[in-house]
Amino acid sequence: MKTTFHQLVLTFLLLAFIQISNAQTKYLWATTTIGGTLGYGTILQGDSDGSNFHVVYAFDQTNGAQPIGNMAVTASGLLYGITVRGGYEDSCVIYTYDPATGTYTKIYDDMFLPVNGDIPVGGLTLCPN
Repeated sequence: MKTTFHQLVLTFLLLAFIQISNAQTKYLWATTTIGGTLGYGTILQGDSDGSNFHVVYAFDQTNGAQPIGNMAVTASGLLYGITVRGGYEDSCVIYTYDPATGTYTKIYDDMFLPVNGDIPVGGLTLCPN
C-alpha cells in the first residue's frame, strides 16, 4: 500500500505529540521537509488538542532547509533541530527556535566535511546531563 502525504504528516504530528507531551508544554510542535513560503520546509505550532496548527518559521536554504527528525525541547522551552540541507555548501544545519520570541538561530553549519558526515536522519535528543 502506498503511503500518502497525509499519512506522513499525521505520523510526524503523532511523533511530535509524543515528544512534546513528555516535555509538558501546552503546544505541539512539528516540522515539514517541504513547503512554506520558499519551499524549504517549516516549523509548525499547534494547540495541545491537535488544533490550530500554523507555520511559525519557514526555512530559507541559507539558514537550513528540509528539517528532519525530532526537535529536542529544553527545560527553558527552546527547540533544537537539524536540517538535511541548507547552509554552507547545502550540507546541513543545527538550529534553535525560541517560541517565546519567535527567534530562529542557526547554531552550527556542517560545512559538508566528510569527517562530520552528511544527510542526518534521526533528529536530536536532549540528554539529562
